[in-house]
Amino acid sequence: MREHGAPVTLSRFLAVVVVVGAIGCAPAGGEGPGHRAQRLALSPQQEYELGTRAYTEVLKEARQQRALVTSGPAVERGSGPSAGQSPAWRPATRA
Repeated sequence: MREHGAPVTLSRFLAVVVVVGAIGCAPAGGEGPGHRAQRLALSPQQEYELGTRAYTEVLKEARQQRALVTSGPAVERGSGPSAGQSPAWRPATRA
């Protein structure tokens, strides 16, 4: 029979807590969020194709519901010679 059973139990508990804490906080080298290893369901090519199909489907639905603006002042404003270019700007000067 042990006389000092409580300190051994407490020290074992603390050892387990330290080990579990160290393992949980250890960096991993995976590709997923937080650099955790994860299996990917789709290849990059499959993901691209799925995104392209989804985009096409959204455009088709928008056209069917006449929710897609294809002409008018808003389109003309956005399709001029500078469309797609950043507006001219100057860096802020310090006084």
